[in-house]
Amino acid sequence: MTTSSWRLLNQGQTIARAGHTCSCIPHTPYMYVLGGSNDHIGTPVPTNELSIYNVETNKWDNADLDPTNKELLRPAPRVGHSCVAVENGKMIGEQIYTSNKENHAALIVFGGWCELQTKNDLWKFNCRTRTWEDLTERQKSPPKPRSNHSCVLIDHNMVVFGGLGEEANDDMNDVHILDLRTLTWRQVDSLDSARQNGNDAMTDNQNASASDDDKAHPSPSRSHAACVHRKRMVIFGGGTEKQCYNELWIFDLEVLRWQKVLVNEPKPLREAKKANQQGYYGFKELKDLKPSEIFIEPEPRLFCEAQVLDKDKLVVFGGRNSKQRINETWKFDFESNEWELLQFGHKPESITLTLDDEEKDNDQDLMEDNEQYEPSARSGCRLCTVWGGGKKRLIMFGGNDGKKKRNEVWELILEVCLLKTNLKKIMRAYFFSDVLIRTL
Repeated sequence: MTTSSWRLLNQGQTIARAGHTCSCIPHTPYMYVLGGSNDHIGTPVPTNELSIYNVETNKWDNADLDPTNKELLRPAPRVGHSCVAVENGKMIGEQIYTSNKENHAALIVFGGWCELQTKNDLWKFNCRTRTWEDLTERQKSPPKPRSNHSCVLIDHNMVVFGGLGEEANDDMNDVHILDLRTLTWRQVDSLDSARQNGNDAMTDNQNASASDDDKAHPSPSRSHAACVHRKRMVIFGGGTEKQCYNELWIFDLEVLRWQKVLVNEPKPLREAKKANQQGYYGFKELKDLKPSEIFIEPEPRLFCEAQVLDKDKLVVFGGRNSKQRINETWKFDFESNEWELLQFGHKPESITLTLDDEEKDNDQDLMEDNEQYEPSARSGCRLCTVWGGGKKRLIMFGGNDGKKKRNEVWELILEVCLLKTNLKKIMRAYFFSDVLIRTL
């Protein structure tokens, strides 16, 4: 069982936006926020501002050396692009590393919607010199232009999936892989690779189960959530103009194959059903289960966000569908293949918003808004894992709540309650018929 709470860290110190990207260089406290759209007299306006948030100092910084200099090389304002953070930036475009080239972290930006059209341009931002480099002409065999696609970095490979093409209904489900060392793209034929590798389940022991139907890859879609789990691309949600999805898919880069994850019922629900069928005591009855113990999986949605924590835990937040915008927080366990609803989309009955003394003194706007106990329902926000205070922290920024774009920084705090397996084995209800025992 996992308990969760949101902590409001910062707001009002950078422009509000949605449809942006958030990226973090591993083992650093910096979150790089690029692009997106903000509200200008009610009209969404794309931006190319690159802002840096330091989770340790709780301060924002503009990454542009000279924001007023229009002649400096930089990407055009955009929304729906992708951005990955590269720890070893000197390898980009260099098949053989040059020893005299100083190492640096970098951001790689691809595609998006800008200048009234979709793009397939490629850009590099040097995090040390804070300068941009246009790699568009150097890339070989690039995918066709797209926006609202998914993109992750696995070793030196940047993997791009799906997105929206140049037409309103041009939803895609193709996979393209960019070798950052050579800037060469290659397209993956999911159907051929699936046939070549057969229909057997994944050999990886992390329980990514294959679907029994003939669907060998995700449907064409856009605006899905994507992250990396054990060097595999994970996507959740997404959709088209006509429908949304709540499927969880894994793309294995080693075998170039998609696998659909089959979801198990939550453990409390399984135990209650078993107790009801076999007459066990000590477990909750079906009628006594909480709603969070009954829900099997999140509802379909677009524009949601996902990140992996603690190797085998996937966190999903936000999004929207045809009914509403969403601010539920879900966790998926890759070991048990179970979803767990951590937090409903409403204010909890009791929760404390923790503010440091320095934050109380220096951020009056945050104090005035401290009645916010969790993020409002929103779409187009971003989750990012940063390193601060000696630990890995899950940060959320921005989004669109239907009324305006947002600029708060939130942190999700998770606490896991565990009980050893051997203890659970001996604490069976039929050994303790007069004692009510619940194992977590």
